[in-house]
Amino acid sequence: MVLGNSGANLLVKVTRVPVSDQREFPRMHGGISLRYHILARTNPEAASEAWLRGAEPPAQEFEPDPFMNFSVTGLAFDDIESCRANDLLGFVITIPHEPHTWRGVASVIRVWRIPIDERDDTIPATHRIGVTFVDLPDDARAALGRHTERIQEAWL
Repeated sequence: MVLGNSGANLLVKVTRVPVSDQREFPRMHGGISLRYHILARTNPEAASEAWLRGAEPPAQEFEPDPFMNFSVTGLAFDDIESCRANDLLGFVITIPHEPHTWRGVASVIRVWRIPIDERDDTIPATHRIGVTFVDLPDDARAALGRHTERIQEAWL
């Protein structure tokens, strides 16, 4: 911002502009019901296709606490150490105020230990799991967008 000038010299005030977090969609915290399982590690692409066509989940399915960080591109949730980076997960997601449940596939981006002092004693979670959606129906993405808007409106 220019504050003044003296001949050929300008007196300016430099202000810093915060850097955008480069996300196309905002991340929010809110309730999302999620059940997931690890797709076969030997042939995850075939397991992914079978899951999306309606295959039954394996015997071991995980269901983290529904309060999680989400956007239309992925999730971060707290759970036991159930998977590792680069695993593909088959999942079922239910979004509040939406009449449908959706199936999809996500890739695990990161798994990290929750510091002891940040853990919620009411749930058994020891790790935070960050995933990005690999395959999610367009109407599920739209529902996540609506859920984001509802939470933003509640803040206002």
